[in-house]
Amino acid sequence: MVAEAEKAREEIAKKRMGRDQLERTLKQERERLAAAKKEFERVKGKLDEVQGKLEAGKTARQNKAEEHARLTEEEQTLLADLEHARKKLMELKARQQNAQGEFSLVPFDGKSGTTRRPIFIECTEEGLRILPENLLLTASDLNGFSERMNPLLIGTQALTEYWTGRGDVIPESYDRQNPPYVMLIVRPSGTAAYYIARRLLSRYQEPFGYELIEEDYPLHVPTPDPQAVMVLRRAVELAIASREEILHDLRNRRVQSQDVVEVKTLNTDEHAAEEMRRIEEKLPSRGGSLPGGSSVGGGKPGMVGNVAPGVG
Repeated sequence: MVAEAEKAREEIAKKRMGRDQLERTLKQERERLAAAKKEFERVKGKLDEVQGKLEAGKTARQNKAEEHARLTEEEQTLLADLEHARKKLMELKARQQNAQGEFSLVPFDGKSGTTRRPIFIECTEEGLRILPENLLLTASDLNGFSERMNPLLIGTQALTEYWTGRGDVIPESYDRQNPPYVMLIVRPSGTAAYYIARRLLSRYQEPFGYELIEEDYPLHVPTPDPQAVMVLRRAVELAIASREEILHDLRNRRVQSQDVVEVKTLNTDEHAAEEMRRIEEKLPSRGGSLPGGSSVGGGKPGMVGNVAPGVG
């Protein structure tokens, strides 16, 4: 019994020693864990600080880049405005130098306050020349059409659709609120051509005016828009190519022969004078005013002078 009791005490002592050793080990592990946690928090704090500085730097760089982009865009806009002003100045200087020697067709410039774009048509014995696209319609091109369907009207309507952004081809700049108007530039030899143009444009819905200039007075024509040239030529060529089809349609609809416009010549001779009287009787009254208050419509060209509108 004594031996067993001694053995039990030894076992208890060993277990106590083991427990004490385990407690010391657990304490050391807790201390190490606390130290590791403290180090983790320190490193995490340092990382957060560094990441915060990096993010601030990134934001600053982004703001700087955005500011740089904004300034660059503003610079490009100012450079474009400067170039536009330079060209306008050169154009005005050139126009001033040529003021005594030529008639200037003022190019449309949306920044100058002009509200309508002009479609110029020069009237001479040679024909009707649409400017600045430089497309000439001769008597043979215009003969045999009607007021409703003819190359001059179709070409003018094509330009109107183009400059209002309603055509198949869209220009870089267009204005749907202010469609173009027609300005007839009439030379002394173009009196017959003027009356023919008036009749052929009688269905045109926008206002038109005219200027009378000397026969040999040179024109200063602005640079044409390449797309406008293409649109105009395509429309006119298609109309001329469809002449027989148009005439056939007129016959099918039993249109009276006097409604077909016969253009045998554009010379101001006895035949043309008689034709002008007939045309004038058919012309509708189209009085009104262009932007700026100038008169349009019903005047009779026959003398040189500035009797009709400019641009508004």
